[in-house]
Amino acid sequence: MPISVKKTAMAAVMLAAMFALAACSAPASAPTPSSTATGCTPKHTFDTVTPGTLTVAGINAPPKFYAPSADGPFTGIDGPLIVRFAAENCLTLVVKPMTGAAAVLDLSTGKSDLMIGGILKSPARAKQFGQTNGQLTYETMGISSKAGYDTIDALKGKKVGIQSGSSYTDPLKAAIGADNVVEYQSDVNAFQDLISGRIDATALTSLQGIYLSAQHRGFPTKLVKNDPAYPDLTSVTGTDWPHAKTATALKAAVDDFYKQIHADGSLLKDLKANHIPNLNFYVSGKR
Repeated sequence: MPISVKKTAMAAVMLAAMFALAACSAPASAPTPSSTATGCTPKHTFDTVTPGTLTVAGINAPPKFYAPSADGPFTGIDGPLIVRFAAENCLTLVVKPMTGAAAVLDLSTGKSDLMIGGILKSPARAKQFGQTNGQLTYETMGISSKAGYDTIDALKGKKVGIQSGSSYTDPLKAAIGADNVVEYQSDVNAFQDLISGRIDATALTSLQGIYLSAQHRGFPTKLVKNDPAYPDLTSVTGTDWPHAKTATALKAAVDDFYKQIHADGSLLKDLKANHIPNLNFYVSGKR
């Protein structure tokens, strides 16, 4: 259902208000159907699953995106940014919080326009979805463990938890053996098994791992060391908002939005608001 200012948590409201565009006189939340019909000029025009509405599958994985329900509050990095993107294009925003696997299915079956939550770009994902030319942030694998592992070779012979639907899943199975990789519906469940000793490490995106390590001391997350033998697992890659391969106008709009938030400092402010360490890496991709 469309979100409203009254149903959005104060923190998200403040962030969204900071990002609102004067051109549309946009409120902190996505415009209502009545407001889109009275005086809002969209920055871009593109087709959506439901005319006048931007429907988004949001993967619940703090700090990138989290919402306890479809009504919000919408927090994390992608939360306030997707509010701004919808507002500047005069669209009512409908967010569907779900797991990674469910979000992939939702987008692939044409039930949503975008998938958000710091999604890794990859050649494999490009076969299924459209990907932007630019990127929202840069990312690499974060290995969380009590022992402090930071290489793929160190994970061989270990039980490693990973989020189902991750771009890392198949390459990790190939690298350390499928029997050693345990898939979870959420990163939180994987980390709980790490703490309890059921697995030896988790292999998540670094932002996920760093966030969970901050909640559970004694299980640090380290950026995986670059290893040419495992390019799909150790290279730095971009994150974006996947969409249907045929949605070329939407892709162009998202790409323009990414350029805008990098140039005006909005992305950096968003990362700072979420207490993200090593900001330069996530903005520039330089380790």
